[in-house]
Amino acid sequence: SPSVKGQYGRTPLHNACDGGHLNVVKKLVLEYGCDVNVRDSDGHTPLYFAIYHHHSSIVAELVKNNSDLTHVDAKHKKLLSSAKKCSKHVRTKAFIVGAPEVGKSTLVEALKSETYFQWNVNQDQVPAHTAGIVPVFHESSSYGWVVFYDFAGDEEYYSSHAAILEKIMGTFSNLSILVFDLSKFLLATERMQLKYASNSIYYWLTFLSYACSNQQKSSRLQVLLVGSHADVLQKEGRDADKILSEIFTDISQSFYAEFPNSSVEMFGYVALNCCLTKSYGLHKIKAQLKQVQLSSLSDAPQLTAGASILLGILERDFQGKVAIQMKDIFEHIKSHELYLPPEAEQLHSYLKELHAYGLVLLLEYSSPWEGEWIVLNLSLFLSTVHKRLFSTSLHRCEDSLSNLGIIPSTRLQAMFPEFSLALLKGCLTLLQYCQEICDPQIISKVLEIPMFETKSVLFFPALLETSREEVKWIRSHSSLCCLGWYAECFRTYDFFPPRFLHVLLLRLAFTFALPSDDDRDAIVDAYSRKCTLWKNGIQWLTKSGVEAVVEVVKQKRAVLVMVRSSSDQQVECGDILSKVVAKVVEAKSEFCNSLKANVYIVSPDDLKQTTIPEADRLQLFKTTNIQEVLLGGSEGAVSRYGKGYLPSSDLICLQTLTSWSEYELFVYLVV
Repeated sequence: SPSVKGQYGRTPLHNACDGGHLNVVKKLVLEYGCDVNVRDSDGHTPLYFAIYHHHSSIVAELVKNNSDLTHVDAKHKKLLSSAKKCSKHVRTKAFIVGAPEVGKSTLVEALKSETYFQWNVNQDQVPAHTAGIVPVFHESSSYGWVVFYDFAGDEEYYSSHAAILEKIMGTFSNLSILVFDLSKFLLATERMQLKYASNSIYYWLTFLSYACSNQQKSSRLQVLLVGSHADVLQKEGRDADKILSEIFTDISQSFYAEFPNSSVEMFGYVALNCCLTKSYGLHKIKAQLKQVQLSSLSDAPQLTAGASILLGILERDFQGKVAIQMKDIFEHIKSHELYLPPEAEQLHSYLKELHAYGLVLLLEYSSPWEGEWIVLNLSLFLSTVHKRLFSTSLHRCEDSLSNLGIIPSTRLQAMFPEFSLALLKGCLTLLQYCQEICDPQIISKVLEIPMFETKSVLFFPALLETSREEVKWIRSHSSLCCLGWYAECFRTYDFFPPRFLHVLLLRLAFTFALPSDDDRDAIVDAYSRKCTLWKNGIQWLTKSGVEAVVEVVKQKRAVLVMVRSSSDQQVECGDILSKVVAKVVEAKSEFCNSLKANVYIVSPDDLKQTTIPEADRLQLFKTTNIQEVLLGGSEGAVSRYGKGYLPSSDLICLQTLTSWSEYELFVYLVV
């Protein structure tokens, strides 16, 4: 029997805790109902042995199952405190999303209230969360530990939202509270008005669906739809709950019709006034937070004992710090004689384990490990960066460099004096916000920055402020080889997110537009004429004379790639197109993997003009029509809307590319 006592009066549960067998402990407690507070001959409970041998995961399991903490001697209370704080990875994560000024921050303040009396949140005292994602840590007596991630609703932060979600979502249950202004539906009586009022909801559902599909491991996200300002409808004699029920039914049916396999689960709705601290709607949200907390406890990652203890040490002894260096942790453990292996390699492996679960961010360098940075609170670090770097209400730079997305490293350091420059550059480049340019000729001659001012600059695509005006081809040719590739979303709510655009621009600029290291003699001239960037696109000219343009168009619903050169450069032209499309597909798979698109060929006549055409004026031919022509099944292809015709005589070459809908995509080269 699991309750039978053996030598020294110990039960199987005592022995499992002594040996560090977490799965056995769970089985004994959960399946056999063993008493977690049973004592041996010396009066020790199973918790004593788990603490004595530093089995922090078992300590957390016993504490979760009501183990008595009063029978722990003073010698081990400090370690118990550390082990109890190892619960960071089982805290509920609640993502509060929605458009600006719908009451997200007010709702967070109301949820934090534990009062038994009704009162209104003073909106004048609610922090203005206008930049990035603000993490709000809260311990509730009714729904446990929660971190509220209050998302700024302004569009300029959407790219950074995705970057943070990549690191904080995790592999277990999360809750997203999607807040929208229900009062806007009061006057939305016509169908088009209803569609416009619903756009914000569809945007965030798609955004969250992409975030789930981008996770390396499966991650499900429950979404609670919250209609704020319900009191406005009630004053007009309208039934807010009934209206919200109809909205929820309509949106969920439409969304799942297009995303049947989405990891986003719309499970409920609440109509409320976000200012009230006690209401049925608020009670419903708190009940769901409690349910998600229970799911998180069962789904939480099982860290090794060493990683669990290290996590507890980081939370206990480095509380309040955003980031620390590896050498600081190592010295702290040695000087305090903490219960971890003294070998640096083992400590580094524990940090890698915490990094893999998204509990810390480890910035690994090629330099010695002592200089590596560990970001303990990524969301707090990035929200600080966003407030100063991306906020449109704040002054970024005194000159036009920021319009080009360029920030000198010395200026970046001056903007964030509380952070190390190595930490700033390491974290922002790892998350693909920017790329560092260190070449002195580009800095001094192209960007005209004196070398004594800075040794490097950083390129941030998200800071590009110039809009696309009339863009012309750089070179004119009497005989042209033209290629055009176009991918457009066909589902109603799909779009290419800002994170996709910014990382794509970053990669294209540094893969194709910047000269290579073996082209040192022409580096200044090459850079000055090769690369032009604007908010949603890039144009460059290769050394061999092939010119390329890449844009995200049609309100972020399409990607356009255009390449052209002289007619004797068909091979080079096709090679550039193939590599660029591969970069597009690569970024798509990382940042909007579930997106579905139709792929087209652009009419060569559109690419022969002096001015680069607008996307709305393009003649497009579906790739399946091109294949029929190339395989001899047709003499020519008809354009998407039947207004253009492409004869087979114009197709003289066939090249294979990678596509997200097919593994082979036919592309033609025009005479």
